[in-house]
Amino acid sequence: MPGPVHPAVGDLHLAGLNRGQHLVLGQAEIRDRGGGETPGTSRRYHHLSRPAAAQPGGPAEMVVPPSGAGRFTPAPVRDLRLTKEQMLAAVESGVMQIADCRMDRTWHMSGAHIPGAVRLPAPSLVQPGSGTVQDAAGVHRLLAEAGLDAGRPIALYCGGGVSAAEAFMALRMAGIQTARVYDGSWTEWGADPATPKAPHSSNAGTSRGGPAKIV
Repeated sequence: MPGPVHPAVGDLHLAGLNRGQHLVLGQAEIRDRGGGETPGTSRRYHHLSRPAAAQPGGPAEMVVPPSGAGRFTPAPVRDLRLTKEQMLAAVESGVMQIADCRMDRTWHMSGAHIPGAVRLPAPSLVQPGSGTVQDAAGVHRLLAEAGLDAGRPIALYCGGGVSAAEAFMALRMAGIQTARVYDGSWTEWGADPATPKAPHSSNAGTSRGGPAKIV
């Protein structure tokens, strides 16, 4: 009778295995829908091992490479995000381009933006029909239309960091490695009376930011 599939594995048929074949994951052997879990094995799943050999009509043998003890110290990746202090330094120095990724509604409701920012609404980076990210050519075109140089550093922000992260993903998928996300975004920036803010101009529309008039 077919055995259950552990949720950590899902449907192993997606991995190209036939009925009765199996994988070895870390310290545990998991069978597909034709087998079930091997009794008495550990439930710790570390990694998917590489195949050593596959015999025609037979099981795909999987070999677990040896692993040694190690130490992992979690830390933020330094080139992905910006703090408020770093963003302020970027505004004052002009060394980074700034893109406002807020949707039109939140952009208009705020009435202001970070000085020097141009509009790059995150929804514009998604294809309306399929809901998928624009291809590389489309992303580069949108950046050029916004006046952004893909080869220079770009600071992305939005209302609370989510839309900016979506824009960051779209840029990365298009091969653009120069962007960083100010995750505090307008929620943090707008609430601080000490940060400079530029009011939207009447013709800012949905592409460019207003003049860098600091208030």
